[in-house]
Amino acid sequence: RQVIHDQFNYRFADGTAMFGHPFIRMAFVSAWRELVPEDRREEVFGTIETRLNGEAKKGGGLRMSVPFAVINAYREERE
Repeated sequence: RQVIHDQFNYRFADGTAMFGHPFIRMAFVSAWRELVPEDRREEVFGTIETRLNGEAKKGGGLRMSVPFAVINAYREERE
């Protein structure tokens, strides 16, 4: 029997570590930044990082759940 999970978790010491992680920077930060007007990005992301750092202190770190899908595909044999 095959079990397919639909999410995995990243754990970070705090918001600073999360925003600095190479995979998070590559896969998420650009899209997140596009949601905020350019003239407010520094302010907004600074506030988010500070709040995440506070939550991490209270909860012993941060956990980010990332959903995923697995698709099994097979090539049809041709005669």
